[in-house]
Amino acid sequence: AVPHHPLVIGEDGPVYHAFTVGRVRFIMSDMRSERSPLTVPDGLDRSMLGAEQKAWFKAEVLAARDTHALIVWVNSVPWIGTDSGSENEDRWTGFVTERAELSAFLEEHDIRNLCVLSGDSHMLAIDDGTNNRYGPSGRPLFPVFQAAALDRKGSVKGGPYSHGTFPGPGQFGLMRVVDDGGPEVRVEWSGRNHKGAEPVRHSFTVTVPSPDPS
Repeated sequence: AVPHHPLVIGEDGPVYHAFTVGRVRFIMSDMRSERSPLTVPDGLDRSMLGAEQKAWFKAEVLAARDTHALIVWVNSVPWIGTDSGSENEDRWTGFVTERAELSAFLEEHDIRNLCVLSGDSHMLAIDDGTNNRYGPSGRPLFPVFQAAALDRKGSVKGGPYSHGTFPGPGQFGLMRVVDDGGPEVRVEWSGRNHKGAEPVRHSFTVTVPSPDPS
């Protein structure tokens, strides 16, 4: 068994859950068990998350927007990419309708303290938000860090990524959050390999949301 924080549904259900470290809220989604069958065409009936998990995710993000300095969404499959027309893809490019829905939700509720950690694709890659423009306004939404692969040959999925792609084995990512309790939090991402090299890195600052005066 893999140690984990309490699951939302319980031990026999999907494995999505959330937990807090300091002023950072981690949201761990389950992109496998609740996914629509591949036979369902892209549209309102096709979902990566499933209706129940999606409602939970939206509620989590909305609550954390004002109560936490930073929200880290652990989204196991690549988010960035162009729709290829194939519904067999194991990533968000096969679920573009739902991706647009979530992007619109984030824009509507002005959620700006979110970042994403992903794996699946056997590469290191970072996008600072430049290529993450799936909401109605077309503005950059949030930065994305792809960190893999530990022991598999390299592959590239999705993109483009603002900081490039670095496929290969023996790779991993480190995330450092610098939070002194002030009005800003600094996030540092470092993509590394087993040789001690750092092919890609990125840092950014998040402004801590002000408490709702009401």
